[in-house]
Amino acid sequence: MVRTTNNGYARIASRVSPSLTAIKVGGCSTKVRKGDAATLLRWVARQIHTGGIESASTVFGWRDPAVNASAGGIPTSNHLSGTAIDYNGGRHPYEATRPHNWSSGWSASDQTAIRAILEATSGTVKWGLDYGPGFRDAMHFEVKASATAVSRAAARLTTGWVTVSSDFLNGRSKPSTTAPIKFLRTKGFRIRFVEVAYREGRIWLRTKFNTWYAADLTTW
Repeated sequence: MVRTTNNGYARIASRVSPSLTAIKVGGCSTKVRKGDAATLLRWVARQIHTGGIESASTVFGWRDPAVNASAGGIPTSNHLSGTAIDYNGGRHPYEATRPHNWSSGWSASDQTAIRAILEATSGTVKWGLDYGPGFRDAMHFEVKASATAVSRAAARLTTGWVTVSSDFLNGRSKPSTTAPIKFLRTKGFRIRFVEVAYREGRIWLRTKFNTWYAADLTTW
């Protein structure tokens, strides 16, 4: 039996394994690998859900070999190690199951937004839509990078310090350019953030004082 999945993580044998943790996205809950993988997959799914792209109706993470086989998954599927999720699979089918007139179900603007979200993971979360023709899996997102890269990416999405890199930067009450301005920061000002979110086509950083700053105007 193959003991690792194609990203190098060890398979998890049981849904009650201490290596799994539950993540919640909207009204959906699923289990994924505890630690950095969970941080990344949870973040990606929540940004798709809350970032104005598509609300979550189904999210599936870890699965056992029998379920994986019945779903048409390969024996080294990253679902078996809890390092992949399928988001709204009914709307975004696996191409191999619908070879004729297949569509990803994502609009061009959806795809642009999702790629911006994935870019924020420093390339550690890959999209099944980028698989080769005939095997594109538009619902599928998986952790696929070195342990060091995954750890750094998860930390970057959790908390840290940045410096304002533009001449000035408005601190907003919400992650929106139309939200009321709370503070006006100037170049060189340091900001400690405690949350990262995708809204309105850009990444935003929230401080513990619930002030939001556009990340692209900082050193983030």
